[in-house]
Amino acid sequence: MKRKISFLLSGIALVLMAVVTGLATAYLFRYNRTLERQSAKTGQTVEKIENQRENLAEENAPDESLEETEQLCSLLTGQEERIDDGFARWLVNQYPEVCSRIAEKMQLGDYEPAQWYYETGNSLFVLRDEANGILDSEVMMGQNLIYRKECEKEDYISLSFAGDISATDDYGPGQNYTREGIDGAFSKDVQQMMKSADIFMLNNEFCYSNRGTPVPKGYNFRAAPSRVERLEEMGVDIVSIANNHAYDYGEEAFVDTMDTLNDAGIPYVGGGMDLEDAKNHIVYFIANGMKIGYIAATQVERDEPVFTKEATQSSPGVVRCYEPDVVVEMIRQAKENCDFVVVYPHWGTELVTTVQEDQQALAYAFIDAGADVIVGGHPHCLQGAEYYKGVPIFYSLSNFSFSSKTVNSTILNLRVTIDGIANAQYIPCMETGGRTHRCENQDNDYVRIIKLLNDVSVNVYIDEEGTVSEITG
Repeated sequence: MKRKISFLLSGIALVLMAVVTGLATAYLFRYNRTLERQSAKTGQTVEKIENQRENLAEENAPDESLEETEQLCSLLTGQEERIDDGFARWLVNQYPEVCSRIAEKMQLGDYEPAQWYYETGNSLFVLRDEANGILDSEVMMGQNLIYRKECEKEDYISLSFAGDISATDDYGPGQNYTREGIDGAFSKDVQQMMKSADIFMLNNEFCYSNRGTPVPKGYNFRAAPSRVERLEEMGVDIVSIANNHAYDYGEEAFVDTMDTLNDAGIPYVGGGMDLEDAKNHIVYFIANGMKIGYIAATQVERDEPVFTKEATQSSPGVVRCYEPDVVVEMIRQAKENCDFVVVYPHWGTELVTTVQEDQQALAYAFIDAGADVIVGGHPHCLQGAEYYKGVPIFYSLSNFSFSSKTVNSTILNLRVTIDGIANAQYIPCMETGGRTHRCENQDNDYVRIIKLLNDVSVNVYIDEEGTVSEITG
């Protein structure tokens, strides 16, 4: 029985082979006849027509790499809201292996945005600006208020801040500078600190102009536009014009101030030609592959009369923050475009070391909106520091180069990485007779300023080196 079944199966196999062979022969005959007819019709050789068919078949074959790209793009856009389809395709094209590794982390639930920085040397925001062509030229960068800065160290950005300055010849610092040059206004060690910072910011508490009429207030500060050259000599990278003296000589002088700073290539924040311009005048620096944003506003002149005009829909002025709404909107905008947001408010009450409730309320609102650090000024004296939700608030850095009086002062240094603030340090200084000098380590003024800052701070400890840390628990 088994032999009969085996014989039968063998017969069936032979028949099937004969059928397949016949079909294949018929197909090849028809295929060759088709090629011959097409050759006769077109004048091309059979071999050329056959090659064309093979190339067409290859072009229409499924592209595995294209499918992989689509899958990667879909995953990146689905897991990271800051990546749209066009940006995703650029990333996959520029960094295919990086995208594959990050996509794998996304699938495992182990994704952090900082991974782009660690993998490429640039944050996601810098990569996006590059993809959009914003970093292709100085013109494009300037239109977007973006500036590049080289850093002294590769593992962090050094952000330094100081308080109020005035270049008017009516007071000691300006007179000293005019008479003796930069050495008359700043000691050598202060000059070194200003210039060694990767990005150094202070408050430009006067206007640059030869025009305008003084508004009817107690003090009016104005300097010739040529004095703007001093900022570069000092090592200043950005200034705030959101203060109660930028408008001391009216609208003309305020506009001259912005024009003068623009002509000198000094970025400014805190004002504009109208409200829309002022709100969108957020300055960004790209340094060490990170993008830092700067915002400034003034709360001063809380009661009538208000001499410093707020920018409106149709007139120039400063950004005011008597209420937090406008600045909160600006912070949210900056947070969508950079890694670290600095807010530099002009607030508080002159000569009062105690932080006012309205200052604190504004600070909390700014941090809730996304600010990464707040550095304040205006009281012409030092105020303390506080942490709120892990974010430091430095309420007032006092004068820096503003009067002939003897005033406690400080420079604030921050080391910023892609993960946030790695270190914060006060450098105690004194302004005396219109000249600012650094306090000698552990001398009487140094110890006294550190003690004062500790006494007026909240949930903060400042050690003998000036290093600031949060007190928790």
